[in-house]
Amino acid sequence: METKWKVWKTIKIGTHENANAFCYVLKAAGIKMLSVNYELGQVKTAKRIKEIPLVRVSVGDLGFENEVTYREICKRALEQGLALCPAEVGLQLCWQYGEMPKIVSERIAMKLLTTIADERTKLKFIFVVKNNKYGPWLGTDVVSPQRMLYRPEFVFIFSLPKPNNKM
Repeated sequence: METKWKVWKTIKIGTHENANAFCYVLKAAGIKMLSVNYELGQVKTAKRIKEIPLVRVSVGDLGFENEVTYREICKRALEQGLALCPAEVGLQLCWQYGEMPKIVSERIAMKLLTTIADERTKLKFIFVVKNNKYGPWLGTDVVSPQRMLYRPEFVFIFSLPKPNNKM
């Protein structure tokens, strides 16, 4: 499939046995993890090392001029030849980012994971890779139509599908 998107960064997944083991690596590297401890158990790491080409896309790059939902963003991105990332990309991107700009906030376009806010409330979320005055960290965005709309300047990280894969 022809695509207009250019690879921004290629990272490797499958470098660690599981997400909890990876947690120690991130902490040792000075990467903070806010509100992700419970969620890490849901992240399945690849069984073997694979390269994932990533594309950095703003909501505006997808053609949106106003605030939209996560579902609308993903639908449009898939129509334009992009793919959702494995959740492991959130962890790996924090680790493999390299020299991170002083201010960065990039959401990982991925299948939604679930967190438990309390015994009656389950929330869906995606990972967010950030860098600010406190340093690099991995956080989450709660995704729901009632709670979160994304403006055109918000940035998401998608992957490019393998050429021989069907969408």
